[in-house]
Amino acid sequence: MYEAHMAMEPAASGMRWAILIIPFAVSLLLLLVLFVVVLLLVVRRPGGQQALQQSTEETRVIQTMSQQLAKMEERVEALETILADHGKGGPRT
Repeated sequence: MYEAHMAMEPAASGMRWAILIIPFAVSLLLLLVLFVVVLLLVVRRPGGQQALQQSTEETRVIQTMSQQLAKMEERVEALETILADHGKGGPRT
């Protein structure tokens, strides 16, 4: 009787994993479907394409501003270095 129970143990262990994995997989699938449905609703609603294009344009403007601010920061640091050298009696032109 004990040997029969031991022979069934690996199959029972596999079933436990299946029982745990199936709800997880179903949940992920439902989340994916929900994401796709929401995306389609946003794109297909009246003005959805325009809103998406406007958002893309805003993103591009923000990226440009960020790049320009980074360049300005480099310039300010260079000016600070020049002023620090000038204040220490460094080279004057």
